[in-house]
Amino acid sequence: MPIISPAAIAFRRCVFIAGALLFTALPAHAYLDPGTGSMILQAVLGTVAVAAASAGMLWRRLLVMFGGKRRNRVDDETAKG
Repeated sequence: MPIISPAAIAFRRCVFIAGALLFTALPAHAYLDPGTGSMILQAVLGTVAVAAASAGMLWRRLLVMFGGKRRNRVDDETAKG
């Protein structure tokens, strides 16, 4: 029989209690007006935009770190002019 640490037991207990609270929620009897839907949509779209921008910046850093060429805007402008 494997020995389970006290931290693992406490974590399992917290997960069980959180799950029990989520699945036994009482009705809120709350009214959601049309403005709430647009606010939720704005929050979701903002989160997607931030995630896309963060992924783009991380991708560029990874390319530079692993030897990808970094284009310099000044060099591009002088080459055109």
